[in-house]
Amino acid sequence: MYAIVEYGGKQYIMRPGRLVRLEKIDQAPGTVVEFTNVHLVRTEDHTAVAVGQPLNYVVKATVRRHERAKKVIVFKKRRKEQYKKKQGHRQWMTVVYVEAIQPRATG
Repeated sequence: MYAIVEYGGKQYIMRPGRLVRLEKIDQAPGTVVEFTNVHLVRTEDHTAVAVGQPLNYVVKATVRRHERAKKVIVFKKRRKEQYKKKQGHRQWMTVVYVEAIQPRATG
């Protein structure tokens, strides 16, 4: 079973029992986070697919740790003008452990 979840303007595939690296979530490690912006859910037997905008499902995950991504180099240069500029950037990431994908409780 897996779900496609939108978070931070990007879409991630989330499977129960797996670690996923997302953009930074302002939660302490050990906190349970719920993702409700689910766009697709596929069942374990791969026979049923639910697609929506967003679906009535919720993905529960536990925050494991915060870390930095690999450095991205930004290099700007203008020929014949003696202009060069080099910058680096490391984005903060949060590693979450996906606990469950389940229908959202109504009521």
